[in-house]
Amino acid sequence: LTERGRRQSAALVTSVLAAFGVQLVASSSSTRCVDTFRPFAEAAERPLQRYFELSEEGAAAEPQRVALTMQLLRRQCLELGMPLAACGHRPVLPGMLAAVGLDPAPMKVAEIRAAHLNPEGGTVTGERITPAF
Repeated sequence: LTERGRRQSAALVTSVLAAFGVQLVASSSSTRCVDTFRPFAEAAERPLQRYFELSEEGAAAEPQRVALTMQLLRRQCLELGMPLAACGHRPVLPGMLAAVGLDPAPMKVAEIRAAHLNPEGGTVTGERITPAF
């Protein structure tokens, strides 16, 4: 991560992810995503689940695995009744977003997209959050 990226990562600990009460933390297996979410996972005392399927290399090798992995994470979130945060990369984000019922429109750097699900797992609404850090 760049210095700016490290500041943004540190800000996640006390800002948006904490405000949403995130308890499940999933990331691409790539260093950049892991380093982004590690401070939050450590502060929240939650394991950081790593998924090769959400990395650029994994998505390029087997694009269909992106949606399958997001569906798995959605089920896990619903079964455990815990909010989830997932980190991916720009080329993988459209597939990640579409898999949870959000518009796969391009995102700004550090932008967060939130999908609000009903008890059956359907997406009720989504929101775009651009942190002020």
